[in-house]
Amino acid sequence: MNKLHLIVGILYFLNRFVFNYGYTVDTVKLDVFDDKFQASIPNDPDIKWVAFNVNINKAFKSFEAGQLSGLVGMPRDNKWSHEFTRSLSDMDIIYIWLAIQHDRVIFRDKQGPFSVAAIRRGDSNIMAITTSSTTTTTTTTTASPPPSPIEVGNNRVDATTEQTENCYASQTELPHGNNKHCKGDLLFEETFDSRLDENRWTNEVRIPIRTTDDEFVMYNGTAYVDNGILRITPTLYGGSINIDNINLGSRCTDIYDKCHLQARPNFYIPPIVSGRINTRKFFNFKYGRIEVRAKVPKGDWLVPLLMLQPNAKRYGNSGYKSGEIRIAFVRGNTQLKWNSLDIDGSYLYGGAIVNSDADLRHQFMANTTLDDVNGAKEHFGNAYHVYSLIWKPTELLLSVDGYQYGRIKTDFKNSIQEPFFITLGLSAGGHGDFPLDVANKPWKNTDPKAALRFNEKRNEWSRTWEQPSLEVDYVRVYAI
Repeated sequence: MNKLHLIVGILYFLNRFVFNYGYTVDTVKLDVFDDKFQASIPNDPDIKWVAFNVNINKAFKSFEAGQLSGLVGMPRDNKWSHEFTRSLSDMDIIYIWLAIQHDRVIFRDKQGPFSVAAIRRGDSNIMAITTSSTTTTTTTTTASPPPSPIEVGNNRVDATTEQTENCYASQTELPHGNNKHCKGDLLFEETFDSRLDENRWTNEVRIPIRTTDDEFVMYNGTAYVDNGILRITPTLYGGSINIDNINLGSRCTDIYDKCHLQARPNFYIPPIVSGRINTRKFFNFKYGRIEVRAKVPKGDWLVPLLMLQPNAKRYGNSGYKSGEIRIAFVRGNTQLKWNSLDIDGSYLYGGAIVNSDADLRHQFMANTTLDDVNGAKEHFGNAYHVYSLIWKPTELLLSVDGYQYGRIKTDFKNSIQEPFFITLGLSAGGHGDFPLDVANKPWKNTDPKAALRFNEKRNEWSRTWEQPSLEVDYVRVYAI
């Protein structure tokens, strides 16, 4: 047995011995109704959050995302529960696994399969007869983000040993051959302690008017740091978007977008002024884990930009030919429907964008929701959350507050072959982030006068800006 395998084995044994006997995951209670069912476990004062992953008539191969999932942030009625809108027949079998943070430990526990017929009969023996088995794993967590874990089958063991002694090979690539780093190394950290560091960030000044996916925003270097928090607050443009002439001059920071715009029919001054920063000139990476602790905005048609963008745009500058990765994508609206689906701020998305078509925005994205204390879906702008993305050569892993809600498998190794930089910003409206048939949307994406139509309703949507700012506490990038 080599040294690495010995260390992994010891850590795994200690992890199971120390933690598994300190807390036992309760058996899930299932209540089945006509058009929905509820999964719940009893409350424990040390539980921080509970995530349910459910498959119907399909066993889990490992701890992958379920057909149905729900993240619960607070207990109610002395239990942690999530309600799924899904009709079940007596022939259905329910497979379920839970992720639970109990104190500083994250437990993952497979349960079931459960017989729906037995649940409806009130039979105490609701377990269906299959060959599936129950598996429990644990992962320690800390106040500060832990290093990337070593994966051992379905189990994860944190690498708590000193990196100077045990440097595990990393897949992360940095420009200019600067790859003398180990798996789990912190490569970039920004805590916004005093001011916006101009040696790490470009405070963008530009007018995005170049593709079919432009937002209705002019970036004017307005991002700033206040009391340890990056704040980006949108304001309404005070002039006339129909006739004004804007020249950003030498302040303009982008070689692709407009630095000067004379308003004319079908070309309007953006009705909103906002901020956006990036690390394009200072920090780029390929493959890695990025975490952003942020509070996203609340207000109609606002969109926080927490994302990775390609530096060289080697595959083209339009239509996302070079790709774009959203660490977190939350629409600010408190109520928003598209083709009978809810897509408002209680839905968190993450993943890749490879097409400018707004109706295909979710094609390579995963999503999740968060229940509040009353059992309703909670807007992600109600509190700070830690949004995390692990970018591997063959997949993207999406997490919020330590809960992995999405795995997007695709051949990124062959389709994305360049380093990406970090972008943080706040946009509004636009041609790409809101699908065509969204209810009550004041503009059509394909309309050349879309920005004008959006501006005509400013008195309506600006009144909904309950909390229009994007607030970012920190950004960290680790090698994987």
